[in-house]
Amino acid sequence: MTFLNRQSDKLLIGRYFGTDALGLYSRAYQLVQLPNQIISQGIGFAAYPAMAKVQDDRVWLGLLYMKLTGAVSIFAIPTAAFLCVAAEPLILVLLGPKWIEIAQTFSLLAMVGAVQALNSTATNVQKALGRGNRMFFWTLVRLFFFLPSFGLGIYLGSTEWLAAVYLGAHLFLLPFFQKEVAGIVNLRLSDVMKMWVPSIVSSGVMAAVILAVDYFFTGNPFIKLFLLILFGTIAFFGAMMCFFRPFTERNLAYLSHFRKKVA
Repeated sequence: MTFLNRQSDKLLIGRYFGTDALGLYSRAYQLVQLPNQIISQGIGFAAYPAMAKVQDDRVWLGLLYMKLTGAVSIFAIPTAAFLCVAAEPLILVLLGPKWIEIAQTFSLLAMVGAVQALNSTATNVQKALGRGNRMFFWTLVRLFFFLPSFGLGIYLGSTEWLAAVYLGAHLFLLPFFQKEVAGIVNLRLSDVMKMWVPSIVSSGVMAAVILAVDYFFTGNPFIKLFLLILFGTIAFFGAMMCFFRPFTERNLAYLSHFRKKVA
């Protein structure tokens, strides 16, 4: 089931759009998944044992879930936002001009990666509680939504449309999945979503700065990418420290703690 969820899009693209489109799409998907794997799976490696230890205490498990949700969001959301708005200069530097046509697909898949990263913490809660039946249920639900979304994208005629509909399916299912897991640990969906707000707001500030730099600087693409990363990072953490300082300091401390656990 997981294979179908993750590979059906590539099978359909290869079948209906050809190997060239499949190569472009696959490369875009691989690139946007790297931050997701580093952030969510790295933290998850340390988080799962910690959650398993407190699985009988739903209050402590809920507190740990909130900490991890905030810690993941503080990097997953801005990373996805950066990949989304800086797609063209990033692809020019990393892959070269011949790959530039995947930029829009890349941008959309970056947001898919953010949703997957946010869901990874909730999945760790299910694993810690041994709720394999619900994990299987959600695998089926995703398959039920993702396969038609891939089909619709193919019908609309481009990998960009496929990525857009795929993102829409992820966003539609996100609150339902998060609400179920939040309820398990005696939390509300709003409690979880509040942990995303600082990163979403600050990522919006970062995106505006990146778009401004991208518009006004038309020189060397390597220098441009460096400037986008520099000013984007300053804008994001500047906004976080200015508007959400306690949240930022607390969650950076959590990330440091889990990084040491992984190491």
